[in-house]
Amino acid sequence: MPHPFCRSISSHFITIAGRLATCIDAVDEARLWDDFAPNLASPGNLVLHLVGNLSQYVLKTLGGREYHRA
Repeated sequence: MPHPFCRSISSHFITIAGRLATCIDAVDEARLWDDFAPNLASPGNLVLHLVGNLSQYVLKTLGGREYHRA
């Protein structure tokens, strides 16, 4: 049986993933990598960084696995 924290964080990540998918789906694919303003990163770039940050946190910090960002 999974630890209660693992069940909770897993549920939270699923919720956040759904919200993120909704937001990304609202952006036309052709504009996914366009910067919308001079000081704002593109939605695609933000998602790329989010995946890297979460992967590092989940795999290395919580999972104790070796993780190297590309």
